[in-house]
Order: sequence, then structure tokens, then C-alpha cells
Amino acid sequence: MKYFLIGLALIFTAHGLFAQQNVKLTGKILNPTGEKVYLYKPTVVNNRFTPEYHDSTTLSADGSFELTASVSETDEAIFFDGNEQFSMLLSPDDNMNMILNTAYFDETIQFSGEGSEKNNALKNLYLINEINSKSLQSLMSEDEIDTVALFDLQEKNNTTYLEIIEDYKNEIPKIETRAKVLVQSAERSSKSLKKYVRQKMAFEESMKPLLNKKAIDFKGIDLNGERVSLSDFKGKITVVDFWATWCGPCKAEFPAYKVLEEKYGDNVNFVSVGVYCKEEDWKKMAEEEGFKHNIFISKEEQDQISEYQVKTIPRYLVLDENFNLIDADAPRPSSGKLQSYWR
Repeated sequence: MKYFLIGLALIFTAHGLFAQQNVKLTGKILNPTGEKVYLYKPTVVNNRFTPEYHDSTTLSADGSFELTASVSETDEAIFFDGNEQFSMLLSPDDNMNMILNTAYFDETIQFSGEGSEKNNALKNLYLINEINSKSLQSLMSEDEIDTVALFDLQEKNNTTYLEIIEDYKNEIPKIETRAKVLVQSAERSSKSLKKYVRQKMAFEESMKPLLNKKAIDFKGIDLNGERVSLSDFKGKITVVDFWATWCGPCKAEFPAYKVLEEKYGDNVNFVSVGVYCKEEDWKKMAEEEGFKHNIFISKEEQDQISEYQVKTIPRYLVLDENFNLIDADAPRPSSGKLQSYWR
């Protein structure tokens, strides 16, 4: 009995070893942004994203690389160049070559070799989804959103997208599981857009009574720890920027914000307002960025701005010379539209 169990264990061990098929991914990156590339399986452990690495390697001088992996069935993997990533599928016995240019990451990815068909299909689906998203964002960037046109375009985009997914799924059965994920994502995005538009319309309606009225004269501290009020800047058009140290989109707007401050700061007040973060962190970042006018509103004092519903950041207000609120949700500095209020 003892020898039988040992033999059975060896059989299962051998079966497990031989079930794992080698996967090879070679490639070349033009204009690399880092020195290494990685291939990993996205996993969740204790509700936390934890990458399970298949392989990593340093790029050759010409940007070429070779990565390997072991999979027993078709499974998702992430290719990561240290800056951007691509979600792909690996199957047993795949032997693929990949080429891309980081200047246009997704747009330039090309696969060839065994297993390339499914990943070229995924690349095309990702790009179609991106194009559809940009077409919707273009309509949503209008001052007045035409909801009929927006939802009609969304329906048209989704119908075509889902049809293409179905065609690829029938042609390449190995993408079926991933196709289901893309379909579910499209359905969630559709619901999210409708929810966002409803919330935006409700928000705009709630802000109407505040427009062309005296702005809330909220108070806080400046970089020296002195009390300061928004009304201290009355007399010029004033742009108010609500931001936090942990907010990526906020920080992404800093360069454009500082360009406007440098160019128009003599005639327009740009008031940088730190919220929802620690005072010491805010002070350090505000000093590093060199903002001219600063206010920090502590957690205990944030009720002052509750009427403005600053639930998402960055958020921009525009006040006229007489301290009247003329826009409660102004365009971002990077949009090129903010300066229309004083030019």
C-alpha cells in the first residue's frame, strides 16, 4: 500500500509537470522608456491585487527581449514595460514575437507567430473601445451636453463593438473567456455613462441658484500658517483650484495651471486650495510647485464648501471681479478653455 501511494504521488507529480507547457514571447521595443520588461499573471490575494510573475528581463541595447512562461490552459497575462501595460492571453505552446513603439503603445503593438491571432484580436478590440470612448468624450466636453445625441452614439458604438467581439469569439474560440469580460465591461460602462450624465445634470441644476451670486467666503491658512479668506482676492477675476496631494488628475493639471498663472497672473488671481489631505503634505507640495496664492482647508473646516459639492477633484471655480460666482465647474487648465473667462 505504501509503495502504491508513493507511485501514485509520482504519477500526479509528473502529470503536473508535463501539463505545464512552455510559452515563449520574444520582441522588440522602439523608444523604450525603461530598462526592463515584465510578464505576469494578475491575481487577487486577500482582496489585494498581487502580480504573479512569469518572467522579467533587461532589454538588449537594440530594445529586444525574450520572456518565458508556463501555463496549463489559456490564461490572462500582463506585459509591462515599466510604464504602460498590455493585457494579453497565453496558451500552451505559444511562441510569439511582439513589436511596439512606446510613442504610440497600443496603436503599434503587433504580434506574429504561434498564438498571435488571439492577441492581435484583443489589441484591435482595445483600440476600438478607445476610439468609441474618445467619440463620447468629445460630445461630453461640450458646454451643453446633447443627451439624445450622446446616448444614440453610445448605442451605435456598443452595438458595433459587441458584434465585432462576437465575430472574433466565433473565429478565435480561445478568446471566449476574455470576450465575456469585455462584454461585461462595455455593459458597465454604458450604465456608468448614463448615471454620470444624470448626476452631472442634477449637479448643474443644483448650482444654478449659486451662479451670479456672491461666492462663499471660505477661510483657511496660507503657507505661513496665517488665516486667509477667499475674499482677500476680490477685485480681479479669480480661478479657484481644489486639489489634494494624493490626487493624480489634480497633479496632472499643475503644469497647465502654472502656465496660466505665469501668463495671466498679473490680471487674474489663481488660488490653489488644498483639501482632503494632511496639512504638512499640502504645505510641502504647494511650496514645491510654487503656487502664488494658497489656502488650506482642514477637515474640521470643510463644511464651509459643502454647498459647492466638491466631491470629486480637481475642481475649478471662476469668480468675477465683484466676487460673484460665474462658473461652479469650470474647464480644466489643460483644456485650453479656462482663459476664455478673461480674454
